[in-house]
Amino acid sequence: MTKLVVFVLAVFVAIGVASFALVIQDDDVSSAPPGPPGDLVAPSFGRAPLIVECYELVDGATPDEVVQLETRNFGRDRVQVGTAIAFCEGARKIPVGLDPIIPLGEPGRFVFECFLLEHGDNPADPVQLRTVNFGEEDVIVGQAEIMCESARKDHTLADGTTASLGDPGRAAWECFHIEGTDRITEVELITRNFGTDLVTVADPAFMCEEARKTSRDATGTHHVGQAGGLVWECFNLRSEVVRNEPIRLTTSNFGEDDVIAVTPVLMCERARKTEIFSFDIAPVVTPTPRVTPTPTPG
Repeated sequence: MTKLVVFVLAVFVAIGVASFALVIQDDDVSSAPPGPPGDLVAPSFGRAPLIVECYELVDGATPDEVVQLETRNFGRDRVQVGTAIAFCEGARKIPVGLDPIIPLGEPGRFVFECFLLEHGDNPADPVQLRTVNFGEEDVIVGQAEIMCESARKDHTLADGTTASLGDPGRAAWECFHIEGTDRITEVELITRNFGTDLVTVADPAFMCEEARKTSRDATGTHHVGQAGGLVWECFNLRSEVVRNEPIRLTTSNFGEDDVIAVTPVLMCERARKTEIFSFDIAPVVTPTPRVTPTPTPG
């Protein structure tokens, strides 16, 4: 069991389980489903990242707020936002050795803070996910367990200067539990602030879909993101990397959160999702002809 899964389960017990479509241009707030597979290879300088690397967080805040998440395929889901357990940053993925993997993504620009969810729906829908590097895989979309929201990251460097990255209030993801086949592929993930991490990509853990998040407080109703249909497949990582970097994450709804970024635990890659329809169709039964009896002569 991976570090993130163990951490998620531990936090759920402790609390009593108790975007990513990021827009770079201010005037571009539209969302659209992913295009042909070739489109997934384009550099992630546009409104949504191709690759993100996610680190486990220590000392994350617990907003404990009820929000509504709406995705294109699964509709509306009223959930409770729990503890911040991870943050994700746009990354470039480079193969190691002779692995036949296409380099994807670009470091920087995209930052998300990810929170545990309580009371998330369980669609239990069969889908096929297709990524450029890992091909096709049939999975069952399970319970919504994590919400990620775009954030600003402030990171104090060794020379005392602070590097800021990301933009709050732009995007949200709803992430559903999935299970799949181990990849066991070694890659380098390069981020703007943390440099290069040598990691092993393991089994699929979540399918994240961009969502429209609605929240309410004393000042009114607030919206973050859109239910545009973009999807990411997130894989567990195995790594010896330990950062222990103090950072500050700021989201539009939950404010500032001073946390420690520790170990890389997930890599999310843009995917195409295809619904798998399986209907139990009753066999066609040909009725037996009814024979009219011949009258017996009396």
